Amino acid sequence: MNVSLKNLIFRPGTFFAGITCERKNFIVPIVFVLISGIFGVFDFLLFATNYRFDFSNLIIAPQAVLGQMAYPFLLWAAVTLVIFAVARAFSGSGSFTATFQNIGFGMFPPAIAAAVRLLFSVLFHANTVDIIPYAILLVLLWVCSIWSWYLWFCAARHTHHISWGKSVIAIAVVVLLQYGIQYWVYTTSF
Repeated sequence: MNVSLKNLIFRPGTFFAGITCERKNFIVPIVFVLISGIFGVFDFLLFATNYRFDFSNLIIAPQAVLGQMAYPFLLWAAVTLVIFAVARAFSGSGSFTATFQNIGFGMFPPAIAAAVRLLFSVLFHANTVDIIPYAILLVLLWVCSIWSWYLWFCAARHTHHISWGKSVIAIAVVVLLQYGIQYWVYTTSF
């Protein structure tokens, strides 16, 4: 399998059109998702120590660390299931395995977002709260989210051979479910 990150970044339509017909390989998507999980754990640990980098008195529940590590994998699986189901409802022809692989390639922007979030946590979380770094971080995280949605759009379109409009609907369902679940978690946790 020829994985060109340059094509994934700059020509995702070409990238997904090419890999959809090749033998499936999950190594690169797993690396993307693993990077998201690892950086998420580090960010969580920094938050748990109040960004003092003192881990000597830290007591953490293992399920919190496991949850941080598992979240990107659960997101990958959930997005794959939703896109596959919507594409099948529109008579899409792609396989579940191809969908899983290609949605995994769309997890590249969340890996970048996790690294950027950790970098901003380390660099800008001091005793004073400056709004500029947090505004920049917010914009970067939104850009990564939109980029990921676009990659999923291209993946759905090429994997299932469905139209642009049907691909947009598949991604819209994913985004609505994503924000609906986040809203539900936010409202029930307070």
